[in-house]
Amino acid sequence: LLYITRRRPSLVALFNGARAASSSAAVVRAFTVLYEDMPPLRMSGNMIFSYLTRLAEESRGEADAEREALAGRLGRPVSESDFCASKSIFHDIDENNDSSLCADELSKRGSGILAAFGADEDVDRFLRTYGTKDREALQSIE
Repeated sequence: LLYITRRRPSLVALFNGARAASSSAAVVRAFTVLYEDMPPLRMSGNMIFSYLTRLAEESRGEADAEREALAGRLGRPVSESDFCASKSIFHDIDENNDSSLCADELSKRGSGILAAFGADEDVDRFLRTYGTKDREALQSIE
């Protein structure tokens, strides 16, 4: 869902609501009764479910393609859990949600993350090694 919600933040509430509703047995029972007894609600529910399913499938395809591309660049397989964790960290650093990292973002948030992973490099050395030291965005960091 990370791909969907990053591209379309307005869908966060919809997916969170669907997740919360599906985790409550009482809510599921109530929706089941309404779904069975009210044809217009059933039709609307089917349309929403189809839409969310399509978005999730598209998102999954994009994530799989990106993970395979990363594995190709690294020359080794990348597990789904490692990929998701990496994307989550990247998005935590990417304050302005532009899908790239700049020196300011790395300076503010990246140095703590580098330290947490045992990287003794400071942000300037990291930028010299993997990207640029100026304000140009870093498109990918491996």
